[in-house]
Amino acid sequence: MEDEEVRYRVLARRLLSTGEARRLRVAAGVILAEIAEEVGVTETTVARWEGGVRQPRGPVAGRYGLVLDRLRRQVGGVKSRAAG
Repeated sequence: MEDEEVRYRVLARRLLSTGEARRLRVAAGVILAEIAEEVGVTETTVARWEGGVRQPRGPVAGRYGLVLDRLRRQVGGVKSRAAG
């Protein structure tokens, strides 16, 4: 597993645990379906992640973290750094 993928997985979980993932998505004007399509999961899955019902795992978590990092830069959030 590449270090970058691990950093994005950690980022995804951190942003989900604080509610920041949903806030970023909404602030960027992105709907669940767009995130789901880009990550390769269903809308329901993304909603479950954002609601704290489930956590992304494996390579999907890395892809989700990458998307969240892009959204963070897009909305002018915290500096883009995968895990910190």
